[in-house]
Parts: sequence; structure tokens; C-alpha cells
Amino acid sequence: DGKRVPLADNNVIERELGESGLICVEDLVHMIGTGGGEGKEEAATFSKVSKFLWPFRLTAAKSKFQRKTLDIKDGKLYGDQGEAMNGYIREML
Repeated sequence: DGKRVPLADNNVIERELGESGLICVEDLVHMIGTGGGEGKEEAATFSKVSKFLWPFRLTAAKSKFQRKTLDIKDGKLYGDQGEAMNGYIREML
């Protein structure tokens, strides 16, 4: 339909990509992670997957001035945050 649809459950994937043998998020991740594999059929499936997925929209990162100001004002830490990075990415999406 050309509309953005959240991947809330596997039914969305199965409805759009089921004919290519992809029925769940794990299949989608495997296809992206392996690049589709070798062969014409896998390449065609990977092409369908890449067209199905929309690019992520990210908000602009803070400027250096804003980071320093926030660091002092809010006591936040910047740099390698390990698992806390997941929350930061969720905020950006």
C-alpha cells in the first residue's frame, strides 16, 4: 500500500513476505544478516525484504555545546554506555 506499518507481530511479515518463505521476525533478521545468501532466488528474496523495510528515521544528535551543557546540568554521562545505548537509540527512533 505504500504506507508505514509497524512490525507489531509476525502476521505483517507473513502477509507481505510469506510467498517468499519469510513468516516471522527471525526469518527477516536472518535474511538481512546473511545478505540473502547465494543464488538468484535468495537475491530476489533479499530484494523484496529490502523494499519491504523502510529506512529508520533518526532525530538529530545534540550539538557539542548542548552535550557539555546537559552533562553539567543534568549529570548525564556521555561515551560508551554499554546496555544504556539501547535506551538512547529508542529515544532517537
